[in-house]
Amino acid sequence: MDCMSQVQLTTIATELMSLVGKQLSAVTFIHDYWQLNFDEGEFAVFSHIAILGSGQSVRDGEDGFRDRLVERIGQFVTKAEVEDDCIRLTFDDQFILELSTRAADYRGPEALTFRISPGAQLFVI
Repeated sequence: MDCMSQVQLTTIATELMSLVGKQLSAVTFIHDYWQLNFDEGEFAVFSHIAILGSGQSVRDGEDGFRDRLVERIGQFVTKAEVEDDCIRLTFDDQFILELSTRAADYRGPEALTFRISPGAQLFVI
């Protein structure tokens, strides 16, 4: 994300705050990426995802990853942050979902897309 301006980061961070209080409503596993749907908001993730919680960390491709991700369905976002190398979503069960924005983790031309609602600005990171 080092190529993004401070204004862009601030705008994305502001939009992400809209996820606080919203629940993860669906996870879709597609051939080479994931869709994460919230009450409001949607990610298409073309990069690595890590799930942290209960003293453990599991990353996509590792045993138990899909189960840990699906277990987040119905959980509410309590915190949404833009970090230097990821977007971090904290849920009410204290698990953290990290969506990598490191260029080395991309599976395509971008790490992810994010839109807070249909017709709203689409963020491509």
